[in-house]
Amino acid sequence: ENGLPDGCWKTTVLQDMHLGWPGKCRDLTRTSSMNALECHETCTRNPMCSVWQYNYMTQCWQGVGHLCGSDEWKGSDLLSTGAQRIQHGDVYVLKNMRGWEIKGLGEVGDTTWGGSNHTEGIVNCRAWCYSNLRCQFWSYTPGKCFAEDPGGHRKAIAYPLVNGVNAFANSDLAHTVLAGEFISHRCPPEPARAAVQKALVTDGHMGPAEIFLDLVVG
Repeated sequence: ENGLPDGCWKTTVLQDMHLGWPGKCRDLTRTSSMNALECHETCTRNPMCSVWQYNYMTQCWQGVGHLCGSDEWKGSDLLSTGAQRIQHGDVYVLKNMRGWEIKGLGEVGDTTWGGSNHTEGIVNCRAWCYSNLRCQFWSYTPGKCFAEDPGGHRKAIAYPLVNGVNAFANSDLAHTVLAGEFISHRCPPEPARAAVQKALVTDGHMGPAEIFLDLVVG
């Protein structure tokens, strides 16, 4: 609808403010959700929502989210009371792109958020791409995350990748790529529903009535 993908029944929380993720993202848009639960639920129903943040002052904000450990938030009255990064559907890794430079990726920023923990930087860079349905490629170099982020003046990465044209294994940048992936986003089939169970109930005024119990097989 409107050129956007359909929502997926399956969502996964990749990062959570209450589990140590800073949840201080920039480049979000304010929505009309009035509480943290509604902010979370509307984000899970919107396939283009990667991040939700809620604070009591300005309420719900959603979007892709950049610079999610921004120091600018320190001491602010707008500190989030809840924030999560959400993955819609499943992610399949098609190729490990460590040691490859992919032309056309956008710079997401420093996903160590000013630190020097490259393991954390890789985790955060990967999560950024996994939560963004427009992202099929990501790569991490020391202190910088690069990812596919089509929109505005930036185009999607041309496919297939051609060595020496839009993918390079011997460039200076390629030698600094510590981690990266080519991925696919897919929505798995919904769990099968069990057979509907019927029970007859006798009502003294209305007569027999059927009750349908819809059981979901987990």
